Amino acid sequence: MNWSDYFEYRDGKLFWKHSHRGPVKAGDEVKNRDGKGYVRVVLHQKFYLAHRIIYEMHHGAIPAGYQVDHIDGERLNNNIENLRLATNSINQRNKRKSSKNTSGVTGVCFDKNTGKWVARLCKKHLGKFVNFEDACTARAEALRSHEGFTSRHGE
Repeated sequence: MNWSDYFEYRDGKLFWKHSHRGPVKAGDEVKNRDGKGYVRVVLHQKFYLAHRIIYEMHHGAIPAGYQVDHIDGERLNNNIENLRLATNSINQRNKRKSSKNTSGVTGVCFDKNTGKWVARLCKKHLGKFVNFEDACTARAEALRSHEGFTSRHGE
């Protein structure tokens, strides 16, 4: 689809080029959000995510097997400089810390059965530690030597 027929891109935002039925007028900013906080638009009775539209307006179609990643992790920052292609694997490595995390550090949890702290990277077991700090250090060292993670992983 030629997105430039429908939208104008300015400063990380999309603006409608033409008026539509209802309240949408030419020049209006696309502001609707989905349940996950991404800006989205309905066009021809189909939902599209603004960051994907913006990426395609600047770089062409997104290749199969790739996603558009927000480099800084902010879902509303759709500046083209903040968007990049990433595989699902890389994109998942750069997501925020889970709300279920109880230790405060991604990849470190307490094993009630052994009374020790467990450190993991992906599915790799890094060890069990008496001290929380030692488990965190082991995880951080393993993360530094592992490719594909950004500095915002698990923040």
